[in-house]
Amino acid sequence: MALLLQLLFNGVVVGAVYGLLAVGFGLIFTTTRIFHFAHGAVYTLAGYIVYSLTTTLGWPLAAGIALAMGICGVVSGAIEVAIYRPLRARGASPLVVLIASLSILMLAQNLLAIFYGNEIRSLAGAVVFSGFEAGPIWVTSIQLVTIATCGALFGLLKLFLRYSRYGKIIRALANNYEAARIIGADPDRTFLVTFVIGGILVVPAAVLVGMLTGLKPFGGTSAVLVAAIAVIVGGMGSIMGAAPGALIIGISENLAVWRIATEWQTAVAFSVLLLFIIFKPTGFFGQRVRKMEV
Repeated sequence: MALLLQLLFNGVVVGAVYGLLAVGFGLIFTTTRIFHFAHGAVYTLAGYIVYSLTTTLGWPLAAGIALAMGICGVVSGAIEVAIYRPLRARGASPLVVLIASLSILMLAQNLLAIFYGNEIRSLAGAVVFSGFEAGPIWVTSIQLVTIATCGALFGLLKLFLRYSRYGKIIRALANNYEAARIIGADPDRTFLVTFVIGGILVVPAAVLVGMLTGLKPFGGTSAVLVAAIAVIVGGMGSIMGAAPGALIIGISENLAVWRIATEWQTAVAFSVLLLFIIFKPTGFFGQRVRKMEV
């Protein structure tokens, strides 16, 4: 029982990190209908920016994270302006946009591998770890920071979407794109805002992963795939639905370690996706639609 509770708690921690990636990915997809796989490139870049600033240049961790948020927000917004916006203007099909996004992901990860090498880089040296026993489970300080950070960012994003001007426009475009345009919403400007927010959200996720398991130049591929699965499980069309979807994946992957080897964790995530596609294709909070282009 103690092992089961420990795995369950570890799954909540992993699911919280997945949630940051998934909510940013889902925010972009729900608003723009773009499967933004280049989100994984920004995520990977974020981790290495913080690593370079804190480990190589000796910056404080907080300063490194703050600068990385600014850089990744700009990079994510630049992808929208320089790549996706011209493709939309030319009437490119969703498949062409998807291929362009995958190309950005592959190019960025290979460039990072050339520059930093393929070995795992750790951010654990930037903080001092400690832990304590909470009943039958062992809890570390970084796990508590992970849960608190993710919870706070989820709350801030929800407040932004509910009360801010751009948050309301984002929800309007997500619910009914054509109607939102008729009443005066500016899609290009709103899309840029969503990409910037998505780029900012990947930074704490990348830092937490760098502390928990280390940074890998090709880690963005698996990360963005999990984010896409979480969006589908949570319900396509629901911005915040990606968070519970990510939590389910994180818990499922960690509970599976109880019976199977850790290298099968990715297969567990896709098994969850397959089950939802078969038995609940709309996900938890999604609405039934007749047609969806990706």
